[in-house]
Amino acid sequence: MKKEKNAPQCSFCGRLRDETQMLIAGIDAHICEVCTEQAYDIVKSELTGKKRQVVKTASI
Repeated sequence: MKKEKNAPQCSFCGRLRDETQMLIAGIDAHICEVCTEQAYDIVKSELTGKKRQVVKTASI
């Protein structure tokens, strides 16, 4: 597929809007559903097994 100049594309993998089911727009970037799923899996695996630390704050 020929890339159009200034056509929206995923900032992570380079897929064009026509090559994705969804392209989420940010301020200066876009992300497709495939990269979003991969990012979610990475975050989930990084947080698995790590204890959540509870920070107690002093009462004022």
